[in-house]
Amino acid sequence: MSMSDTSRLIKESRRIVDASNDVNLNSGTLLNMILEIVTGIDSTMRRMETSMEKRLDDLKQDFLTVSARVRTLENQASDVNNKLSDCETSCQGVSNLFDQVSGQVKTNRRNINNHDTRIKKLEDNTIVRPGVPPVINSKEIESLKAAILDLQCRSMKNNLIFTGLHRVPGEDTEELLRSFLYDELRIDYRIEFGNVHRFQNKGGQQKSTDSCKIPISP
Repeated sequence: MSMSDTSRLIKESRRIVDASNDVNLNSGTLLNMILEIVTGIDSTMRRMETSMEKRLDDLKQDFLTVSARVRTLENQASDVNNKLSDCETSCQGVSNLFDQVSGQVKTNRRNINNHDTRIKKLEDNTIVRPGVPPVINSKEIESLKAAILDLQCRSMKNNLIFTGLHRVPGEDTEELLRSFLYDELRIDYRIEFGNVHRFQNKGGQQKSTDSCKIPISP
């Protein structure tokens, strides 16, 4: 109810009260005046109810909107909490990984220090000292191996081994071999032999084999 409506109703009420004291005013007119006042009050109350209902509807709509926003904020807060939990888990995983990497780095550092110490000792041992023979490096070792292999090959290619020559008591092995070359192989020119002998055991005893070894002078 506005202030103008209230003022108007108060004036009408006073007018009716003043008119009720007038003896010339009949009761019908007085009742009509009262009815007008009541009708005005009823209209005013209806307008007030309509306005209140509209305001209540607006408040209800606002409340529903606020409630929906609150639910949205609650859902967002739940999502934020879940993401925060995932972030904490990830941070813990990163922390564990960092600890593992840090431990591995320390282990690698110790191993490197140990290797450095061993290399230092090896370097100290390779230094030529008075009265200590120098250490032969790998290239010299390979060169010596190649030289030995070459000597072995040369020694083997200058040797001939004949088998099937029967042993004769008191034989001259070189003459026996020359006879074999002339009679069986028809070689009639003289070949220079280095040392013709039968195979022997390690103890110096001759083997029972009928083979002989002949180093030929190149």
